[in-house]
Amino acid sequence: MVNLHAELDDAARRTYHLLHRAGIEIHSAHHHHVVASPENAAFQRHLLTTARAAHFLGSPHTLANFENAFWRSELSNNDSFEQWEIDGGLDAAQRANAIWKRMLNEYEAPPIDPGLDEALQEFIAKRKASMTDSEV
Repeated sequence: MVNLHAELDDAARRTYHLLHRAGIEIHSAHHHHVVASPENAAFQRHLLTTARAAHFLGSPHTLANFENAFWRSELSNNDSFEQWEIDGGLDAAQRANAIWKRMLNEYEAPPIDPGLDEALQEFIAKRKASMTDSEV
């Protein structure tokens, strides 16, 4: 027989340690007294409004922040194996190669004052010429 109370207490202990490592102090896991920094205020409200044994996936905080809270690499590919094969079966190195070439091809130099650009180019040339191994 499963001791649900013991499992909930174990989950509360794991949550406490996770939050403590994140810089959020919990004075009483059973009473939900959470002390958070101003940066964590939204998360604090999130903790206090989510039931102790409930999951956070459907909470308003998660739904509001999920799309922008995580950085997703352009190299990742979550397509099915079949779709990945149809698209050429490129591995991460091949995708990275295509991405840097595309980025270089699409690069547009920011506008710069012509006088400043000339001064910078002159400085670079003089600096390179002063270095014995610059081959300039």
